[in-house]
Formats: sequence, structure tokens, C-alpha cells
Amino acid sequence: MWQIKKPKWIIIDEVQKIPKILDVVHKGIEDHNILFALTGSSARKLKRGGANLLAGRAIEKKLAPFSTLELDDKFSLNKALSVGMLPSIWSNNLSIQEASDFLYSYVNVYLKEEVAAEIMQR
Repeated sequence: MWQIKKPKWIIIDEVQKIPKILDVVHKGIEDHNILFALTGSSARKLKRGGANLLAGRAIEKKLAPFSTLELDDKFSLNKALSVGMLPSIWSNNLSIQEASDFLYSYVNVYLKEEVAAEIMQR
């Protein structure tokens, strides 16, 4: 007979896209002692949607941008001052121009999608 082994960790990325999944996470924590690592980029979407925020069951951690020590010999002061230290810029080895284009697009989409949507909800 097959026996399913309980996972030690379950990782869910972009959890804000399906807020109801937090009810399943809650049950997994309470009933099965499963550990979850949840990532997401919009706590506003979760709060606005009335999602289960796992109060008392979760520890919030925030990831900071890269440090000069993490980048070691890839670090460039000029690039850091020009475009910042976000991992997506440095991990993809973007030039300063590519990184500037990326940041412009990100901010433009973020402002249009997230902030405008938030204003419309009020």
C-alpha cells in the first residue's frame, strides 16, 4: 500500500493571487503541523480581500536588497547608486540602462495596477 509522506515544508509563491489558499494553509498548520513559506508582493490585496492573515500562526520576514558583501566582485558603486540593489537587477546581470528600463516599467505598472486599484476600492 502506498503511504504518502507528510512534507516538512510547503512553499507557495505569490500567495496574494489566491487569497483563499490561506484557509488551506491555516488548516495545514493547525491540523497537520506543516511548515509553510509564503511569499508575495502585495499584502494590500490580501487585506482588501478579507484573507485569513494567519494571526498568531505566522512569522513575517522581509527580504532586504542585496548587500555589497553578497555581490562581492560583481558590485559596482556606480550601478548601485544609479539603479539600487534589487536582486532581480543584479541576479540577471542587467546593464544600468536595462535596469533603468526595468525599474521604470515596474513602477509604471505598480502605480497603475496597485495604487490605482486601491484608490478605486475606496
